[in-house]
Amino acid sequence: MSLKETVEDLYVSLVGNRVNTLGLAMFAGSGYTFCNYYGTLPTMFSILGIVVSGGFLSFNKFGEGTKNYYRRTLQEIDDNNGTLPLEWVQEKIKKVEFGNVLGYCQLQGMYLAAKKRNQLNSFYSAKKAVSNNIFPNF
Repeated sequence: MSLKETVEDLYVSLVGNRVNTLGLAMFAGSGYTFCNYYGTLPTMFSILGIVVSGGFLSFNKFGEGTKNYYRRTLQEIDDNNGTLPLEWVQEKIKKVEFGNVLGYCQLQGMYLAAKKRNQLNSFYSAKKAVSNNIFPNF
């Protein structure tokens, strides 16, 4: 794996996945508060922030699902001569989505790959047809 691919994977996992970005920001802020402010209330809230952000990060495995679906979608687009098959996206959305929230990370990976290859229309058409997810992809 080249350095460029490694950096791209880190970006997709840590920044492209907004849940992961929120968890990292919360973890950093809580850690800073814990180390620099003393007292019962700041300590209590910083520990709570560390626990909650750790839950975010561990639940989505630091963006692993986002990265995996990003790579799969790029491969699918390349295998289909630069187009994103609507049926493939719909099948993957049905496979990963559960309720209105779960499955966002994988959807975000597909979104980022579609955006990179200028296939957002196909992604949004498939998402509109089968997805119930309430989080926007951007």
